[in-house]
Amino acid sequence: MVLQPDTYSLDSDLTLYDASTSPVTLCKPNLSLIRQEHNIIGCRLCCQVSFEQYQNIDAGALFNFESELRGPLVGGEFLPDFDVQLEVSLKPDILPNLLEHGENPEAVAVYLLALSQKTESLIHESATFVAPSGEDLAAEQSSDSAPPNLTQNEVNPLLQTQSWLCLSVKQVQASNEVGYKTFWGYVNPAKLYQTVAAGEQILEGVAGFFERLLEDNWSETAEEIANEIVEDLGHTFEALVDESLSELDDDTDRDITDDDNDEPGSLFEIAIAFFAAEDWPIYRREGTTDLQLAFQGDNGQLSCYARINEARQEFVFYSLCPVTAPVDKRLVMAEFLTRANYGLTIGNFEMDFDSGEIHYKTSLDVEGDRLSTALVRQLVYANVAIVDRYLPGIMAVIYGNVLPIDAISQIESSEEDQSQVNS
Repeated sequence: MVLQPDTYSLDSDLTLYDASTSPVTLCKPNLSLIRQEHNIIGCRLCCQVSFEQYQNIDAGALFNFESELRGPLVGGEFLPDFDVQLEVSLKPDILPNLLEHGENPEAVAVYLLALSQKTESLIHESATFVAPSGEDLAAEQSSDSAPPNLTQNEVNPLLQTQSWLCLSVKQVQASNEVGYKTFWGYVNPAKLYQTVAAGEQILEGVAGFFERLLEDNWSETAEEIANEIVEDLGHTFEALVDESLSELDDDTDRDITDDDNDEPGSLFEIAIAFFAAEDWPIYRREGTTDLQLAFQGDNGQLSCYARINEARQEFVFYSLCPVTAPVDKRLVMAEFLTRANYGLTIGNFEMDFDSGEIHYKTSLDVEGDRLSTALVRQLVYANVAIVDRYLPGIMAVIYGNVLPIDAISQIESSEEDQSQVNS
């Protein structure tokens, strides 16, 4: 699935506000509207902030910056001498409020700037207003001329930092780039926050979990849940961040170029030709024929890799699930995956019982025959389509306490309904 960003650079600073209505100024950010086919499914801001400002954002957990949802820092450590780049995405449930004022990035940017400047003026007037005393007080209190005492509830949700989800953080240093992605950089928030129709238990459990997690005032239960997923998300973050930032480490990974001197007609050459033709970003482990790739599905972003064994004439393709099964969920997840595997004709789900990592595998042995791009296409797209289809069920079983049999039933019934619509 190709997501098309439409970007506009703001010519002025944009001011957002935290829970105490303290300003958070973003210096001339880039605003992008993310389109999928003809629909706008997201709005993102990308900007540079000072290291000190980043520390304040970090300390205040602004932009839903909870530590439980961060991946490991890759490439070194942040340095105080360089600015930090943030990429944040507007919560999908608030996106319609923005699109009412335009569906191109320039119109949206103009509206946000005007809204920000108006709010800044109101807050300034409120802060500098000196209340009258004595006999004039009662009359002044009944007058409409007194400037408002602005509260967080009166700040437009579009300008509230908790309405934005931090996707990634990075710092370009003199000879290095340091950064990390958050959980929101890997899942599709639009799917997790979409309105759930009655009876759709799978997405209801997932959406409910994340809504609780992102509340301003954490309940004890939500905090306990968040703490439990730290370890579970850790292993997946390590794999995903390694994939997404692998191009930054020239000592480990390198881009695929025409200089690769592989045997003509080899499995590797055919695989490269296919992924290049399909516009997949490709990274190769130096000294191996392993390829790392990424795929954006309807329900989340998948980290994928292809393993090619020329000697045995084998092509194996894996898609990694963006979450791992916690220890207390691995038995029910095994049941879910077993039920999912039954009836699948191409590939199968696998789970590592030690780490909880879940992936889907499709493979082909072409010994005595030859690999073609048509065969690669069938294995690759069947793989990612199945993982994307079952991903809401996996998350519902892990985080929504949905029974495996109910999760599978919901997926299969939705698939049947879609087939009837298509026919």
